[in-house]
Amino acid sequence: MFTIAAPAFDILFIGCDYTIRDDLKMDGIENIWVDTQGLLIGVIYNPPKRSQREFLDEFEQVLHSIFLSKRKCLILGDINKGIPQSNSFRRL
Repeated sequence: MFTIAAPAFDILFIGCDYTIRDDLKMDGIENIWVDTQGLLIGVIYNPPKRSQREFLDEFEQVLHSIFLSKRKCLILGDINKGIPQSNSFRRL
């Protein structure tokens, strides 16, 4: 059993080989990228006060790197991306 700790979250891996992917780490947010057997796992926390444009630009670069690697990927977390206001939804 292995535990990886980051300030905003803990990740627990039981009986699995993994590698931390520092090359995918994004600046200014809490995030960790772990390469397990056959699956790349990313956990992200984007603080609500951070510039959305800055986050999305950097996140796009990471997604492009993942796409080029042709790896299966699971991304979890809280990106604090605003959701549309309720008045923008059409009532059925």
